Amino acid sequence: MRGWRPLLIILAIAAVAMSCPSAVVAEDSEPFQVLIDYSHGQGSVDVRADALLISSLQDSGFKISRIVNSLNATLLSKSSVLIIGPVQWPINGFTFDEINAIAEWFESGNKLLWVGCDSDYVSDTTGQWVNDNMTALLRAVGSQVYPEPTQVIDSESNCGQEHTAVANKTSQNPMIQQAVEGVEGILMHGGTLLYGTTTSLPANPIPLEQYALPNVYPLLYYSPAAFIFDYDEALLPVAHNDGQEGEFVACTMEVRESSVIIVSGASPYGSSTSMSSNEYFSTQLDGLRFVSQTIMYGMDLAASKPAFRMSYLSDQLSSAYPILLVSILVPLCYLIRRDHLRLS
Repeated sequence: MRGWRPLLIILAIAAVAMSCPSAVVAEDSEPFQVLIDYSHGQGSVDVRADALLISSLQDSGFKISRIVNSLNATLLSKSSVLIIGPVQWPINGFTFDEINAIAEWFESGNKLLWVGCDSDYVSDTTGQWVNDNMTALLRAVGSQVYPEPTQVIDSESNCGQEHTAVANKTSQNPMIQQAVEGVEGILMHGGTLLYGTTTSLPANPIPLEQYALPNVYPLLYYSPAAFIFDYDEALLPVAHNDGQEGEFVACTMEVRESSVIIVSGASPYGSSTSMSSNEYFSTQLDGLRFVSQTIMYGMDLAASKPAFRMSYLSDQLSSAYPILLVSILVPLCYLIRRDHLRLS
């Protein structure tokens, strides 16, 4: 009996201590840092629409950094959000190291990645550089959504010309209402549409306006008058047909296990014709509202997702402490009782 007493005391104290809530250490209340990429030819940092977007995000508590040289792991490690628009010209394409750095950063969890795309013009020497680069990046992070290598025009919902199409329909899914609330028109200047895939590669193409993918939420749709107008026959649309009309998907949000991906058929920044524009050729738009709300809501979702890291593992183990306490004390009580009966 006496031989069990020290062991009983030690184990009981340890089990009780583990079952109690641990002290919470106050963390730095640093704002989420947003990286906006200008290092691949994506326009000027002085564009008024960009200035308004940056100001809106800063007013909401975000810290903004504009990348003008190159993307690297050091820059990414300090950020929670990366907004990256379509590359301009082949010379500005992503490097292998940049794509790997972005993929590793994204997979670390609690990240928001917005990949803006564009229509593309085939070059005899350089090919579809926008589609190639943005698809390579999306493939690296395991996206289910990709840009079609084509352009969408609209003869009815536009800002004066058919190539200035306006996406005028938003999803009614309650999951993403915080992103699209109050949004009626978004400029998709020279933009493209999106398609989905059920694999980690852009294979088994799915028209997203017709079929749903798990955890993929369309945010914006083109109008019923939207029309696929392909400039070439070298690379035709993947999940659609040249000349097809319909309410194509213009922007999606994919909610992953620990991060969020937004894909859009046009760029959310970088010029006066970006998605964040509030007006274009006297047409009133909701660009600033939509882009700001989508970033803020996307980051809320990403921040609330449990990234697999040691602190998360510790949190999960802490929930098992009461069970551990019982599993220690019950056998010990049995052994003590048994020894007591033997002695008596």
